[in-house]
Amino acid sequence: MSEYTWEDVAKHNTADSLWVYANDKVYDITSWLERHPGGKRLLLLAGGRDITDLLTSYHPFSDEKLHKTLAKFEIGRISKFEFPRYEKDTGFYAECRKRVGEYFESNSR
Repeated sequence: MSEYTWEDVAKHNTADSLWVYANDKVYDITSWLERHPGGKRLLLLAGGRDITDLLTSYHPFSDEKLHKTLAKFEIGRISKFEFPRYEKDTGFYAECRKRVGEYFESNSR
């Protein structure tokens, strides 16, 4: 698997070549741009950047589907980050998301 720095990823920020990274994985989402259910505008705004927190914010209850979709676009790993990394979730946030998701599922009309 290829390795990229954040500077490498940052060069791919247009509709012609759109890369992002989440956690330590780099994705070429150029071909997904026109098919993204939420539209292409947000993807273009995030192009060339770290989308780790965006994924968690915009897709809080769709981990399995999200990661399955993203895996199709993985092209490598990030070897150098622009900013220091936050510590990984201890499980608290994941448990909160799970419980909130279950609440909405059981109380949806």
